[in-house]
Amino acid sequence: MDLPVGTRVGGYEIRRMLGSGGMGAVYLARHPTLPRDVALKILHVGLAATPEMRARFEREAELLCRLSHPNVADVLDRGQEGGLLWMAMQYVPGTDLARILEEQGPLPPDRALAVVAAVGEALDHAHSCGLLHRDVKPANILLAPQPGGGERAVLTDFGISRAMDGSVALTREGEVLASFAYAAPEQIAGAALDPRADVYALGAVLFELLTGRRVFERDDLPALLFAVMHLAPPDVRTLRPDLPPPLSAVLARALAKDPRERFGSCAEFVAAARACWPARLPAPETVVGRVGPPPPPPQGARPARRSRTAAVLAGGAAVLVAAGVALVAVRGGTDPGGDAAGGSGPSTEGSAVAAGSTASGAGSGAWGEVQFIVEDFPRLLPASMEDTGWGGGTCAPTVFDLDVHADVGITCQYPNGITAEVAHYPDLAARDARRAEMAAADAPDSPETWFHDGARAGVRYLSGGDFDYAWQWITFQSQDKLLYVVILEWSGHTHDDLDDAWFTVAPFAGPAGT
Repeated sequence: MDLPVGTRVGGYEIRRMLGSGGMGAVYLARHPTLPRDVALKILHVGLAATPEMRARFEREAELLCRLSHPNVADVLDRGQEGGLLWMAMQYVPGTDLARILEEQGPLPPDRALAVVAAVGEALDHAHSCGLLHRDVKPANILLAPQPGGGERAVLTDFGISRAMDGSVALTREGEVLASFAYAAPEQIAGAALDPRADVYALGAVLFELLTGRRVFERDDLPALLFAVMHLAPPDVRTLRPDLPPPLSAVLARALAKDPRERFGSCAEFVAAARACWPARLPAPETVVGRVGPPPPPPQGARPARRSRTAAVLAGGAAVLVAAGVALVAVRGGTDPGGDAAGGSGPSTEGSAVAAGSTASGAGSGAWGEVQFIVEDFPRLLPASMEDTGWGGGTCAPTVFDLDVHADVGITCQYPNGITAEVAHYPDLAARDARRAEMAAADAPDSPETWFHDGARAGVRYLSGGDFDYAWQWITFQSQDKLLYVVILEWSGHTHDDLDDAWFTVAPFAGPAGT
């Protein structure tokens, strides 16, 4: 969905797109009667026709209207025009923390604590109003420079918030909509939540702001889920020996597996973190202290991993729409990845949905919002996440770390090491935008036409020879699969190997048929 400049929705005039994702898009728009800009959030037309998604979108506005805090973007208005559901929100011309971390690395402790304190105040306010955020992460925190110096930290995207009294539910019972890398263990397990789930996420954010890496770095989703559920978080001082020793215990408590062992509020957590430094840092207000040039990354720190296919969104987005919603069952057993977990598949640490809990197995076989992908590729993908697909592939919905134009997908890992992702794009413009990027930079010898039953079936974009692995980006000519792309990756192998082991034999509507 890409509305032309000048389009009017609810009286607001579209000026440009700020960001997009699986739920919809956010536009910079001009207020119909006041000389000010707003962030206009519009639900995808296809989702607006789904009662569940309409309810989720409408409830988000109702929930946000309960809040009034300088570190939360205000809801100004909402409505419906034709088939479009829209919500007008305060426009925050800032950059999200995920991008700042990627560009600058770890933050100085005073800046990191000031940001976390501001976000903690917003969360405690939401909790006092009976709301849990449930998706606290750097991508949902904007830093907006202030005219007099300093910056304002704003917590965004309450789209998966839930009323603590249970009267307002934005997800089905037994589901958890979260970012796994920051989600508390009880959230992944589908258990009852209280404010300490947001305390856990805030602790994970502070860990990343200080070290430049997430608490658990895993390239494989089952390995990440296992680590969050069962492994102790690493000591922050193994990555930043210069940090004060008491901080290790503070972060360990914030990231405790059992919520009863955590701090009871964000304010309590922030106060304990501040007390770790001999000289107390100034308490932040809405505007946090002036920021100088970023320091070099500390010795031993590693930048957070990002998906090879991820494209960084431009700054200035007021509210980023959650992308890549996924439905994944939690599995038990030994740690599949460990600290040396590798893999060449897409990043598995972005927004996702987990069905049920490990104990009950609730949600087994339910693909949720990506069910239509399984139905379009019935011989390639398994009927349930408990089964294996063609070739013994273990499959789970794709979790997009950052917006890569696609909205949802399903990724399969094969025993021989091949990764295959079936990605779905919201429209042809989004697909072609990514295709143009591939053709211009990453695939110098492409495109290459491929055929099925003697007819032109689509084109492939192939990685060049400078990579340590082969990847292919496969598009379709048939009308029923125009919005799909199959992405193959195989570390340490050639395109001929990939063709022989997957492309010519897999039932993906290619040479092997559907």
